[in-house]
Amino acid sequence: MIRFTDGGQQSTGVHSIGVLATGLFDLGAALTDFEFRIAFANHVNAAATFHHLAIRVAIFQGTNAADNFHRIDQIRWVRYSERPRENVSANDMIQSGEPVCFAHLCRGCPSRTPVRIAPHGISVPEYNDTPLGINVKLRNTPHMVRIAYFDCFSGISGDMTLGALIDLGVPVERIESAVRSMRLPELSITAEQVKKCGFRALHVKITHPPEHAHRHLHHITDMIDRADEVSEAAKDLAKRIFHEVAVAEAKVHGSTMEKVHFHEVGAIDSIADIVGTAVALDHLGVQTIHAAPVPTGNGSITIAHGRVAIPAPATAEILTGIPLAPCEITGELTTPTGAAILKSLATSFGGLPAMKIEAVGYGAGTMDLDGQANVLRVLLGEIESDATTMGPIQSDRIAVLETNLDDSTPEQLADCAERLMAAGALDVIQIPCMMKKGRCGVIVSVITPTTRIALMEQILFQHSSAIGIRRHLADRHKLVRTSVNVETTMGPVRGKVVVVPGLGERFTVEDDDARAVATANQTTGQEVRRLARDAWDDQRKK
Repeated sequence: MIRFTDGGQQSTGVHSIGVLATGLFDLGAALTDFEFRIAFANHVNAAATFHHLAIRVAIFQGTNAADNFHRIDQIRWVRYSERPRENVSANDMIQSGEPVCFAHLCRGCPSRTPVRIAPHGISVPEYNDTPLGINVKLRNTPHMVRIAYFDCFSGISGDMTLGALIDLGVPVERIESAVRSMRLPELSITAEQVKKCGFRALHVKITHPPEHAHRHLHHITDMIDRADEVSEAAKDLAKRIFHEVAVAEAKVHGSTMEKVHFHEVGAIDSIADIVGTAVALDHLGVQTIHAAPVPTGNGSITIAHGRVAIPAPATAEILTGIPLAPCEITGELTTPTGAAILKSLATSFGGLPAMKIEAVGYGAGTMDLDGQANVLRVLLGEIESDATTMGPIQSDRIAVLETNLDDSTPEQLADCAERLMAAGALDVIQIPCMMKKGRCGVIVSVITPTTRIALMEQILFQHSSAIGIRRHLADRHKLVRTSVNVETTMGPVRGKVVVVPGLGERFTVEDDDARAVATANQTTGQEVRRLARDAWDDQRKK
């Protein structure tokens, strides 16, 4: 227990103790257990200090209250001359979302003057200048994230994925209704229990009238956009999956995403598998997906373009960057649809993570395999994540390419970096290093979307002296950001706004704009940035 007092000062004293209270509140985020008490000389100082805490509460409320309030174990008012009657758990505060009444916390507290905590302020009871205080006890309980683990022991396909998610508890009627809203009123989805090597699983069957349409990407995205029973989050998931298929098909056929025809994946049943999977994941509230290495199978299959080796060309392209599992089974275990689901949604690959399992779903494939069940197992549960890192943070997966060079000229390196950025690299970094023969060299590191790995490697080989490139996938967290324009006395200036967990929005001026506006107005970039920040503050207040 740490104890502080405000010393009875209503000017500097109350401000200092209030700032100290919020600092202690934040400090508790880094400790397992933390408790502090602040004593006040009068109710005015108490109210002012609690206002500081209310601001902190409002900040947390503005990001994600559930991610932060779970650390508040007790907040109570104390009359030091009397013993508190009860403590109040913060769980009640979190669940209701309403201001919490602290009436009767102390002996003699009249019910008509309760203490209230609300997102935007509090009120404090009058105690006729009797010394007051607050106890704040924090506990650093780990934040839990909803996770689905895809155990692809026998590969993955769209119908296996949909079957496993339905087995986890998603109503098949919910999925059918959502897919039908894509202007497919005659489509039906059924799920039946089957046995695979003695193990039960759900097999999904999709029926619809015969059709011979070969769709383009824009046809499918239009169908998704028209679906009024598919949430925006599910639409985004479905579009990301189809985008992965389009990129792969365009590459293997030497076409563009806009012109490539969807054959197998453009069929109604595949569309239903993908959109149904997106709807199911959204229904289950899955926040992150991890997966096991993927077996592809062996042999050959016949597709619209003839007989091809397994994995099929589009499947192999989609699986670029994903770890594969050894497999001696003859037959196609992983389809383009299944590969695209993993490529677009999974954030990591490996063994089963340390998670709390809530349910397990099994989706059956069509084939019967010798010696193992042809099922996809999906484990649904929670995984710990540090609550202090959560909030308005996005995640994605990128590729990092590296090569060590000691015989490229500075001019070559500058030209290569410029070409990489122009081709879509997220960043190009040059790090001085000492090579194995004592020569000064440079590590060129390229951060790129996974869809541009081949292009980035081609540029490195063609425009530098690289003869080898290391590459690995990395999961990335990034703050939510938006581009904005602000009007200043010197003209419009572009900037970006990022949302920092626990602190709110932060505005940064684009350097190119700052320099251009400064040159045009014969002033400094510093002055342009000052004007832009002032304009942003004024714009936000309005």
